[in-house]
Amino acid sequence: MVQVQPSLELYEGAGYDDAIFVGTYTCPSDVDPDCPFICSTLSECDACGCFVVDEEGGPWGDAMDVIMCLLPIIFLLGVTLKPNPLPTTVSLPAAAMMMLLVRVMYLGSDPTLSCGAII
Repeated sequence: MVQVQPSLELYEGAGYDDAIFVGTYTCPSDVDPDCPFICSTLSECDACGCFVVDEEGGPWGDAMDVIMCLLPIIFLLGVTLKPNPLPTTVSLPAAAMMMLLVRVMYLGSDPTLSCGAII
């Protein structure tokens, strides 16, 4: 997987000329790179000056991102509106599993955060 580095044009003069890329965070060169991981309050994290690197969706473009994210909803509509509907004890967990697969496999989201979002 290729990590896209954000444009630093907006941050010129703020110490981002030789920025440090730590995981999914980008921090100014004059800040401790561990700052986003050890801050405990919003004001402390804001003082770090770090920002999250945006992953920008899946590999097939914006239109396919929308289609892939709508697949579980389309599945639920299809199985509940048909003449002999699937029980919700089957259809809802199946749609949740589809959404988990879309987030982890297509969008490349963090598996732990995706599991938390699905639950």
